Amino acid sequence: MSSLAPLPPYRIALGEMGKGFQQEVSNMLIQQEVSGGESPNTATVTIEQSDLLDDAVQAERSIFKLAFRDGKWVIESRINQQRCYPERGHQSFSTAPCH
Repeated sequence: MSSLAPLPPYRIALGEMGKGFQQEVSNMLIQQEVSGGESPNTATVTIEQSDLLDDAVQAERSIFKLAFRDGKWVIESRINQQRCYPERGHQSFSTAPCH
């Protein structure tokens, strides 16, 4: 009897990005950090997009915290941040909106 391996944390996070996700038209950076040694139990996945089709938002970043429970990765929290174009708001990643 074979069991399927659980989806890796980054795949779970990508699946949660939603319809506003511009994967085809943006530059993307995905970082995954898993903790727990041989039996990983927590992970952080950061998905950053830049060169978006938006006149105010230069880049967006989503940070997912996941836990391994009952044989699968589960999202515990998500933080969305953005960086604005010059003269459209903040130049570092923040949860504050661009204008």
